[in-house]
Amino acid sequence: MGRIHIVTDNVACIPEDVLRRLEIVSIPVYLIFENRSYRDTELSPEEFYRMLEGARKPPTTSSPSLGDYLTTFQQVQEGAEAIVCFTYSNKLGSALSTATVAATQFSGVPVHVVDTLGAGMAQGFVVMAAARAAQEGKDLEGVMAAAAHVMPRVHVEFVLDTLEYLHRGGRAPAIAAWLTSLLNIKLVLHLVNGAIVPLTQVRTQRRALQRIIDKVDSRRGSATSLHAAVHHAAAPEQAHWLREQLTRRFPCVELYVTEIPSPVAVHTGPGAAGVAYYWD
Repeated sequence: MGRIHIVTDNVACIPEDVLRRLEIVSIPVYLIFENRSYRDTELSPEEFYRMLEGARKPPTTSSPSLGDYLTTFQQVQEGAEAIVCFTYSNKLGSALSTATVAATQFSGVPVHVVDTLGAGMAQGFVVMAAARAAQEGKDLEGVMAAAAHVMPRVHVEFVLDTLEYLHRGGRAPAIAAWLTSLLNIKLVLHLVNGAIVPLTQVRTQRRALQRIIDKVDSRRGSATSLHAAVHHAAAPEQAHWLREQLTRRFPCVELYVTEIPSPVAVHTGPGAAGVAYYWD
């Protein structure tokens, strides 16, 4: 591990083998079903979706606790000059504020907290860039510069099978969920400055997936390499189609396929699929 140690949370969707290889420490986020709290690592995808469909009231999520951050900082500080903790977008939850409080209370090495303005691998790619710089022996300035290089370039577009779960979680008006269901409209969503906003709407999910691929292409410019991750929520067929399109059409230097983490899938519901990516 380099002199700068890297911490993030499970919303980053970074595959386990990549976490190990890049020596990134990831803190689990919490799910709350019927007043019982679970770390998202405690539930398999099958268990999670079964509980989600059977829940009498919408489950909620919670960022890692103050104690989780403090314990993690204590565990990873050995041999470090500083710790950099990357969180998902502050507009999607409270991880940034909790991690910031923990950093001010931590009495060990300096801790720097960064809002990636992302989620999923839109967060993960920023973290990975920083971790690679740390492994190369870059100092704090170099590690932060590596993250800053990727952050404005990374994008994520995704389609939901239904807005019902966003509505249940208070993130979509009831009328929007009802109308999209009635009219069989599929919304393509993306992140803009850390917030989820609509990109376009189409009649079928296949057209929505094609719009995502078209959007990846439209941002190519003169770039020669694509870093991409396909995310899905119990939608392996859609994920396979997206992966095949990315592999066939673009020069992918890295390509991952990951399940959307359960604290995010609480709001997307099953059937969601999308791509996080950046051109370099």
